[in-house]
Amino acid sequence: PAADSHLLVAYKAGLEAKDVPGLKRRLVTALEERRRRITSADDRIIRFPVVATDRAQPAVREACEREWLGLIDQTGTVVIHDGPVYVHVEGHARPKKSPRATLFRGKGARVLRYLLTRPELAHSVAQTASETETSNAYASAVLRRLEKEGFVQRRTERSGFRLIRPIELLDAWRAAAPKNTAFVEPFYAPSTTAADLERMTRRLEELNVPFALTLQSAVPEGERITAGVPHGLYLGGDAKPVVELLGLRKTTPHNFLLLRPETEAATHRFGVFVAGQPRVSVPQLVLDLASLGGPRGPQQADAVKERWANGLPLISSDD
Repeated sequence: PAADSHLLVAYKAGLEAKDVPGLKRRLVTALEERRRRITSADDRIIRFPVVATDRAQPAVREACEREWLGLIDQTGTVVIHDGPVYVHVEGHARPKKSPRATLFRGKGARVLRYLLTRPELAHSVAQTASETETSNAYASAVLRRLEKEGFVQRRTERSGFRLIRPIELLDAWRAAAPKNTAFVEPFYAPSTTAADLERMTRRLEELNVPFALTLQSAVPEGERITAGVPHGLYLGGDAKPVVELLGLRKTTPHNFLLLRPETEAATHRFGVFVAGQPRVSVPQLVLDLASLGGPRGPQQADAVKERWANGLPLISSDD
């Protein structure tokens, strides 16, 4: 009626029946290794192998029975039938669902761009969803995950989310090595002067083609601290006008990258394109320089980020 049962547990969210044999092998291996290293009486206590998950489907339960594995899930179910130990509890609780929202790519990245370009404001879920063309449920999931990780904060449950660690969030995004491009095409451009780029942007505006300068093309003259960083252009339409105006050629050295954005980033609603602006946002520029700027890109990215950070409003987690 009462005793201590020592368990060795492997947890896997979304557990499927096909996962059970592999988990059994890992648990048995771990138990055997532990028994080989017995050093005290406490280590001689039998430990039962158990798998744990959020909600065990019937097929998972059957697989655990076949493999002689214990089972625990977040509904409250506990099934351990092994030798002298017999515990069988049927749980009926509803496990709390974790939001399935990505942060550094896809629609989640649109929410991040929105927050990083307006760090001084508190943002409601509905406003964030509207601005980034995502659903309320998705925007809420991203914001709550950011809150859980300490990047945003709310005064109360009903108040808006405010970014409190913008620099750390941008650093985390950069460390995640985001991929905002579906395709990168390298070229050699004989001339990339400011006048050349201006003629190109005017032509693209006339043609109503979505575009945004990035990499060296988007770094202000006063912030350029290194050479050798390629120029870049996100483009959402025909490349022929760009190729003709800049005389792009498929020869080396490559100094101009033509970038096709991933589907979720090919929008003016906080994708890589910025309505009314010929350049990507500064946070996006930092990411592009770090990931696509070549050997000297990270150095230039640090300089751009430092200038951006110095211009941020003072943000306190107590505000």
